[in-house]
Amino acid sequence: IRCFVDFKGYDRSLKNRIVHAISAGHEEKLHYTYDLDEGNLLQIWRGDFLDATPMWNERGDGSSRPRGSLLELDAAPDLWQLTAPEVSWCDSLDQEAAYRFKGYRLDEEGYPTFQYQAYGLKVFDKLYPEEEGKKLTREIKLEGSTEGQLHFRLAAGSKIQAHENGWYSIDDQRYYIHLHANQSASIRSVDDQQELLVRLAETSEFSYSIVF
Repeated sequence: IRCFVDFKGYDRSLKNRIVHAISAGHEEKLHYTYDLDEGNLLQIWRGDFLDATPMWNERGDGSSRPRGSLLELDAAPDLWQLTAPEVSWCDSLDQEAAYRFKGYRLDEEGYPTFQYQAYGLKVFDKLYPEEEGKKLTREIKLEGSTEGQLHFRLAAGSKIQAHENGWYSIDDQRYYIHLHANQSASIRSVDDQQELLVRLAETSEFSYSIVF
């Protein structure tokens, strides 16, 4: 469903209306919202899909609300050119990124792969539930040169802890990231928060799961 989303973020400090959002629902009762303007995963929830009443009630405002246990993530782009280790992560992709959303395609099971261009790259971003809705898996594939300081941010929070076998806990186990085999990530501390980053110069394809 394409609709507006009122988003506050993991720290509840934002009050953004995301105007180009798409929410995908699954039989496994695990759903998510994707920001088409920034190419990022906004939120995940478990339970029923959406309350679309605000879209049509009285005059309607075009928004919907998740119906279930909600995990809010971050409104910032997931992909960014990190110019220096101490630089704050961007709020929105700038003109240098030349971001263009290129639509999505459904596979045989109906799962979408979102496609966009940024920094001269073609990005393919596939999301789907696994293990009967116990986790949401995300596969990222890149076409083009990944040289330089391009990074993909898997998570942001006040505290990120690394565990064995590619597992990371975010904000005292608010949720977990599982980076799949033969992949590596680093934890960066900046602006009183921590970030879990994959440097794209080291890979053109990676996948991870979110468990909450």
